[in-house]
Amino acid sequence: MQRIVEDPTTQHTRLTGGLVNWYENGDHYIGPHADDERDMIACSPIVALSLGATRRFVFTKKTSKSAPQGDEAVARMELQMEDGDLMVMGGTTQRTHKHAVPKMSRCREPRISVTLRCFL
Repeated sequence: MQRIVEDPTTQHTRLTGGLVNWYENGDHYIGPHADDERDMIACSPIVALSLGATRRFVFTKKTSKSAPQGDEAVARMELQMEDGDLMVMGGTTQRTHKHAVPKMSRCREPRISVTLRCFL
C-alpha cells in the first residue's frame, strides 16, 4: 500500500505512523478539528481508509486570523465515506480547514478509520 498511496501525493515523504479509530455506531463521532502537525512533516499528506459503515465526513473552512485564507478555499464540503474508500488530505488542508465525522443516529453498523501519516 505504501507505493500506491505515495504516488498521488506528489510529495517525497514516507508514511511512518498510523492511527486506528473505532466507531461503534452512528452515536460515536468526532467533532470539528484539525490534526496537530507539530510532529509531522509540514503539509505532508494524511491518508485515511474507511472500513465498515458509510459515514459523513465534513470539511469546514477555518475562520481564525492565523489560518491561511484564499478565495479558492471551499467553505464547506461533505463526503460520504463508504467501505473501502481512501481519501488523501494533503497540502495545507490541516491549516485551512477542520474536519469531522458527525453523529448519524440511524447508523447502527460499526466503522473503522485507519489514518497514515508522515511523522518526523
